[in-house]
Amino acid sequence: MSRFESNLSFLVPTPGQIKVYVGSLESHLNPTLARFLSSEELAHASLFHFEADRIGYQAQRGLWRLGASAITGIEPGEIIIEPDEFGRPYSREVQGSNCDINVSRTKNACALVVSKNQRCGIDVEHVDPSIPDRKLVAMLTSSKSRIDEMTQDCGLFYQTWTQIESVLKADGRGLADGIHRAEYVDSISDVRTQWRIDSKTWLTESISTPSDVVGTVAFERVVTRVMQISEGDIEDALTTRILCALRD
Repeated sequence: MSRFESNLSFLVPTPGQIKVYVGSLESHLNPTLARFLSSEELAHASLFHFEADRIGYQAQRGLWRLGASAITGIEPGEIIIEPDEFGRPYSREVQGSNCDINVSRTKNACALVVSKNQRCGIDVEHVDPSIPDRKLVAMLTSSKSRIDEMTQDCGLFYQTWTQIESVLKADGRGLADGIHRAEYVDSISDVRTQWRIDSKTWLTESISTPSDVVGTVAFERVVTRVMQISEGDIEDALTTRILCALRD
């Protein structure tokens, strides 16, 4: 096991766990994450018109590579990533580990989730305090009472949106086949809800985020513990990696 692999063990979930990280796009860690990207990814990043979009893309791809490195033991920059049929990042090494990785980014935050022996999805959204458009809300539900609630409560709207999108991402197809595929089933607790796509049931759980961001993670199994990783954990791992490289 390489030093870097063992140093990232805190990112690797055991069966029954999923690991989650939410970071700011203003974090001083982002330049280090950007160094993991391939030349093709860096070229793609350079095409973004707005600096915030470029930084967000680099942080998101860097986080995916960091999670993949923790699982496989391969250096982040050496992992070969290809898009799957729905555009999600795909790596044969990650696929062979029985783990799943998903990432998300919004105006001022990026997020990573890693699972073992089950699929997972994550979504974070910046909260616009203005009242959501009724037509947009109607995309999420056909229930008139729910539409009325969400048009009066932007927090509820974004919470519902992230639940649906995280489930669609865990399913693997994302928004490609339409947001209407996810059907709300029930609330299990204050932070957990149950959704269905076709005949398959998914669980969602709210995650800790900055005050102007809402985030949700989706997974398959009821007996799952969501464990959130701090920025300090990531920083310590990257700092140790740099020091090891200098000594070598």
